[in-house]
Amino acid sequence: MNALALAIALMIACGDDDANPHDTGRLDAAAADSSLEDAFVDDDGASEDVGSTPDAGPRFPPTLRATGLYDDAGALAADVLEFGVRYPLWSDGLRKTRWLRLPEGGTIDVSDPDQWRFPVGTQLWKEFAREDGTRLETRLFEKRETGWTGISYVWRADGADADPLPDGTDDLDGSGYEVPSMARCTVCHNASRDRVLGVSRFLLREDDRAAMEARGWLTGDVLADPPGDTIAQQALGVLHSNCGSCHSDDAPPGMVRSLRFRLRAADARVEDVALLATALGQEAAHDIGGTRTLLVAGDPEASQVYVRMGLRGDEGMPPFGTDVVDAEGHAALRAFIEAL
Repeated sequence: MNALALAIALMIACGDDDANPHDTGRLDAAAADSSLEDAFVDDDGASEDVGSTPDAGPRFPPTLRATGLYDDAGALAADVLEFGVRYPLWSDGLRKTRWLRLPEGGTIDVSDPDQWRFPVGTQLWKEFAREDGTRLETRLFEKRETGWTGISYVWRADGADADPLPDGTDDLDGSGYEVPSMARCTVCHNASRDRVLGVSRFLLREDDRAAMEARGWLTGDVLADPPGDTIAQQALGVLHSNCGSCHSDDAPPGMVRSLRFRLRAADARVEDVALLATALGQEAAHDIGGTRTLLVAGDPEASQVYVRMGLRGDEGMPPFGTDVVDAEGHAALRAFIEAL
C-alpha cells in the first residue's frame, strides 16, 4: 500500500460519510504526497533509497551496524547522542531507545517553535525491544538532499546485527509484532513539516536539550511544558504524542478532519488548546460505544475521544501500531476530562 492509499484508509478509519460538523470538508491529495512510496532491496540485501527518480540517492547500508550508529568495536559512536522524550508514543509496553546524530557543524533551526528544522545529514534511530531485552527492530530515519527517508532493520536471532526490511511485515517471525514499511513511516511523520517528532518543543527532555546545546546542536530556551496543571499537562502531552501525528494541520487526516490534538507554542492556557475548540461539545461522525459527542466536560464515558482510546480494532484509536490499551494514558485522559 503506498502512502496516499494508506492516508486515505486512515481518514476512513477516523470517520464515515455522515455529515460531521467538525470536518473541514477538504481533501488535498497533495498533502499525502511522499517521497517514500516505493522501496526495494537489491540482490545483495542492501536497501535502495526511495524517491520519484531512480537516482534519488545512495543505497541504505546493508546492516544496522554499517549505518553509523556504532563504532568499529560495536559501541555507540562518539558523535551519536542517546535521548528520550517526555511523553512517549505508546507501543504496547515495548522498551524504546532513541539516538540522534547531526552532520559535522550542523545545528537545529528552532526559529519556528512549532516546526524545528534539521540539516541535511541528520540521522535518527529508534530501537524497539521486549521487556526481557530482546531487540526486535531499529528504525533509521535520515535527511538527504532529496528529503527524509527511513527504513527498519530487523534484529537477527543471535543479536549480532540487524538487517533491512523495507517492505515491513505484519507478523515478525510469527510473534504478531508489526514492522512498518518505508512508505508507512511517513504517515506518522507527516505531522511535522520537517518530519521529526520526538526532538521538539513539548517532547524533548531538559537534560537532553542541555546535551545537545553542549554539542552545539541546539541553543536557546526552546522547551515548554503543555499548559495547565499536572493533570492537564499529562493528558495533553499524551494526546500530543499519540494522536497529534494524525490530528494536526500538516498530516493528511487533518485535511478532512478538523479535530486537533497537536499542541502549539501559542497554547499558553488550557483554554487555548485546539483540542477544546475542535472537540468540546462537538458532535462525532458516528456512534461508538454509545457516544455521539467528541468531548463532554466532566463525563469521560460520554466522550468519544476517551471511549475510542480505550478500544482497539476498527473502532479504536490509534488505528494501527498497537494492540494493547495504554492504561496509564487512558487514565490521564479520564482525569483531565473529569477536571474540565
